Amino acid sequence: MRKNLHRLLWLVWGGCFLVACSGDETWRPDDVSLGLEKWRLTLICSPNGLGDNGYNDKIFEGVCRFLDVYGDEVEFHLKTPLSIDAALQDYEDWLAEPEKEGKNDLLVLAGSEYRDFPSLKGGPLGHRKVLLFETKGGDYPVGVYTFNLSMYGVSYWAGSVVGLSSGDSELLDSTLVLAAMPDEPVLEEAIRGYSDGFYAQGGRFCRTCYLADGYEGFAMPDSAYRMLDRIGEGYWMVYPLLGGSAAGVYRYSREVLWTPTIGMDVDCSSITTAVFFSVIRKMDGVMEMYLGDWVAGKEWPVSQTLGLSSGWVDIVVSPRLSDNNMATMVEACRTEAVEKDKEYETSKH
Repeated sequence: MRKNLHRLLWLVWGGCFLVACSGDETWRPDDVSLGLEKWRLTLICSPNGLGDNGYNDKIFEGVCRFLDVYGDEVEFHLKTPLSIDAALQDYEDWLAEPEKEGKNDLLVLAGSEYRDFPSLKGGPLGHRKVLLFETKGGDYPVGVYTFNLSMYGVSYWAGSVVGLSSGDSELLDSTLVLAAMPDEPVLEEAIRGYSDGFYAQGGRFCRTCYLADGYEGFAMPDSAYRMLDRIGEGYWMVYPLLGGSAAGVYRYSREVLWTPTIGMDVDCSSITTAVFFSVIRKMDGVMEMYLGDWVAGKEWPVSQTLGLSSGWVDIVVSPRLSDNNMATMVEACRTEAVEKDKEYETSKH
C-alpha cells in the first residue's frame, strides 16, 4: 500500500506543479482521502499553495516521506481549498466529526492565514490535536499546538550579505523587498530582519512594496511580474517575500530584465541565473519531525519558535558562485546573524 500511496500523492503534487507553471491561479486538485487506520492525519494546505515549488511543496514532501514510512498505519486526508473561507469550512467539518474511540486524530493547518481558526471555532478537542503553522502561541483551546520558523535571523543574514556586497558603489546601494501583503507578522519580521542587516553593513536604501492587501498576495505570480515591470531597474537585489508569487519575480528576471534576486524557501538557482543565493526553510524536515513525534507518542511543546541556530532555516549559495566572493561574504555574515537572531527573540520576552 505504501508504494501506491506515495505514487498517488506525488501524482497529485505533479498536477499542482504543472498547473502552477502554466500560470493558472484558480485550478485545484480534488481532495484526497486514503486508508482507514488508527492514526488519522488531515492536512489543509494554503489556498492555491500546492505546486508553488517552495514552502507548500516542501510541507507536502515531508508528509509524503512520513507516509512512506508509516503509510500502513495512517489514514490520510488532503484538503486543497481555493480560499480561506473554503479552508474554514474544511476545519469546521473536521471539528463536527465525532471522535472515534482508539483513533489518534491530527489536523495540520499549514499556513499563517489560518491562525484565527481555533479561536473563531473554539471548544474542546478531546483527544484530537491541531498543529498550527507560523504562529507564536495564542489563546487557543487545549490541544492546539503552534510552531514558527523565525524569519528575523535568516533575513538579517541575507540583508547583511546584500549590504556588504554593495560596497561603496552608489549603483548597488539600494535593495527592494517585495512582500505579499502588509501587517502579516511573519513577513514583517522578515522585512525588519532584512533591513536591519542591510543597514548594518552599509546599505543606504531599502524599499518595501506590497503586492496585495490580503493573503491572495501569496498566489499572484503574474501580478508580481507586472509590479517589477512598473518599478523598473535601479535595485541591487530583490528579496521576494511572496510565497508562490515569487515565480513571477524569477520569470521577470529571465524574460525582461536580469534582476539580481534572492531565492526563497528552496534553492532557486536552477530557475534563473539571477539568483545569487537562496533563503531556505526546511519545512519537509520540520513536518517529518512533528509527525514522527506524533506517532511515537511524544508530547509536543505547546508553542515553539525555531530560529537560525536550529538549522531549519539557512542560506545556500548558488552552485555557480560557490567559489565566488559571494560565498565568502555569506559565510562571513553568518555568526553575527545568529547572535542578532538570539537577541531579537530575547527582546520579545
